Amino acid sequence: MRTVLLIDDDAVSRELFTVLLEAEGYTLRACASGEDALHLLQKESWHPDAILTDMQMPGITSTALAAALQIRCPQSILIGMSASQPTGGTPQGFRAFLLKPFNGSQFTQALERGAAAEAPPQAAATLDLDETVMAALSSSMPPSQLRQLYALCLSDARKRAASMRASLATGDDAAFRREAHAIKGGASMLGARTLSSLARQLEEQGINQDASRRMDEIMAAAARLEGMLVLRFPAE
Repeated sequence: MRTVLLIDDDAVSRELFTVLLEAEGYTLRACASGEDALHLLQKESWHPDAILTDMQMPGITSTALAAALQIRCPQSILIGMSASQPTGGTPQGFRAFLLKPFNGSQFTQALERGAAAEAPPQAAATLDLDETVMAALSSSMPPSQLRQLYALCLSDARKRAASMRASLATGDDAAFRREAHAIKGGASMLGARTLSSLARQLEEQGINQDASRRMDEIMAAAARLEGMLVLRFPAE
């Protein structure tokens, strides 16, 4: 495993990691954003052995980028990096994590851990997004408007999910169900199957011992959908 795609918005970091990893025998290509990386991978149909990406960049979120990269390069080992230690172990969608700063030897060790780790579930477009609904919407509006509509849905779902977390903490079951109902409605209109289904379950069940895990699933479904939409509607 010797080809690596490096993604970092900081020019100094890109230069430093390129020098360090090339000294270890890796062949690198670098991009300054997740959007640029996805464009490169699509344009050249390139499948690097590993993808090393910063997790705190402007633009696409790290979880959505991970989902998009899993779809585009399912065999690549995805390694996240940041100057801050994440909570809860390896971040969602990644095979390994590196805390900045690190050297070439530590990258190799992370790559070996990633190769040995179980691959995270890949984003399943056929399950998460109803293509029939997408086709119907596409026939009635330009891609830019449709992209904005999905972005609005995801933004709204995340805000309501945050409110649901607060309601979960205070035990406000009625408020919890109202927000779940709103997420379900918006997601259903756009064919976001998994997001809609999870919200429906939360609306029906209300606050229970499983609610926190279901909330994590809501956020994961939103991230997968965002990743798919980034691929469907590339930045202009």
